Amino acid sequence: AAAGSTGASIWLTGCFHEDGLADTFDGFGGGWTKAQIMRIMKDSRVGTYGSMGIALYVISKVMLLAELGSSHWALGGGRGAGPALIG
Repeated sequence: AAAGSTGASIWLTGCFHEDGLADTFDGFGGGWTKAQIMRIMKDSRVGTYGSMGIALYVISKVMLLAELGSSHWALGGGRGAGPALIG
């Protein structure tokens, strides 16, 4: 379920957030000056720092979501699984 929800969020956003995060990792990992960092961040290719950063991000997110376990809530007499833990 954790991998499925992570995959769904990546698919729904079109990797928009992950792309920005990869650019940030590339820029700060490969640039020494502000001009170099900005040039690297504007480059559409993903570099080594971006690849490793995204891999660590996705693995960490899946592991953390899996660690949360399932949640159960009861609201108005109904039962089901939901995003919050209630009573």
